[in-house]
Amino acid sequence: MEQTTRFMLALAALQTNKTLLANASGATATFQTAWSSAVAELGSLARSWQTEASASKALLDQIKAMRDGYAGVNLDEECMSPVPLALGLMFQEE
Repeated sequence: MEQTTRFMLALAALQTNKTLLANASGATATFQTAWSSAVAELGSLARSWQTEASASKALLDQIKAMRDGYAGVNLDEECMSPVPLALGLMFQEE
């Protein structure tokens, strides 16, 4: 029974004892602080990637709008409706 108690106390101490991220001066973090740091870093990276993706999409939309304005027509719409375009060309030839 005493061995089980010692094991449980040692296990509980892992939460507060500095045992991780050893450097020249020794251990500098507990399991709890190391986990919190890793989760915070991951959250920060995910938010950064989300922001970059939104900015890239906005830039792509702006470039498409500039392209369409330069061409005078919306090329995406024209590609989606070839029949009216073909009919217009047929009537234009007459």
